[in-house]
Amino acid sequence: MYKRIIAALFALFLCSTQAFSQDNGRQMFSQAAGVTFFGGVMQDSSLAGHYYGYGLTYSPRFNFAVFSPTSSLSLATHVTLGLSLSTNQDGEFVSNDGTDIQIGYMADLPLLVEYNFGAAATRDAFKRWGFFVGAGYGWHLTQSKIEVYDYNSGDYGYLKENIQAHGPVFDAGFRFPAGPASLGVRFQYQSVSNPGYVARMDGIFSCGVEYNFGARTRPKGTRRH
Repeated sequence: MYKRIIAALFALFLCSTQAFSQDNGRQMFSQAAGVTFFGGVMQDSSLAGHYYGYGLTYSPRFNFAVFSPTSSLSLATHVTLGLSLSTNQDGEFVSNDGTDIQIGYMADLPLLVEYNFGAAATRDAFKRWGFFVGAGYGWHLTQSKIEVYDYNSGDYGYLKENIQAHGPVFDAGFRFPAGPASLGVRFQYQSVSNPGYVARMDGIFSCGVEYNFGARTRPKGTRRH
């Protein structure tokens, strides 16, 4: 699995490098960065009551089919690295004595084909609004850690599990200029094929806000005042 992830990211890197070396690089390659928040859709049999994650996101995009400056088809990823939080079945984040927060690592690695239209569809596009929608496959690597009560010993302990969730992923969102900046809001849902034992999840949803580097925020040829 990890070899496929590395190969896909390496291929995207090569594509972006090639795009930068061409005269039409502004239309071929785009990138954004921001923050993303995640939430798990838990199964009834899950030992964790809730699952949350949050982290910093980097989103490179290679537009392999540019229909116009405001319409493109792209190969994209939105790599997020951060932390996860799991609650017990009572919805509590901390241990029984209140000293240990149930926190773990989190990495989200989707690979998608996206259609982009309007604002920031390419870095040469200027529109008041833009939209995108995509589908692909994703991996969500995380750790679930919850406190449980051992009825045999009468003590509290922890259940920890490293989860390698993967499955089909879908995203959609919109982009818009905001003063001198170009911003985007993205929603994603991943169906989970490997739900784990401690935190059994049917799916993972997320919402993120990103800054689009180099995207036009005013018509071509106009100057800032």
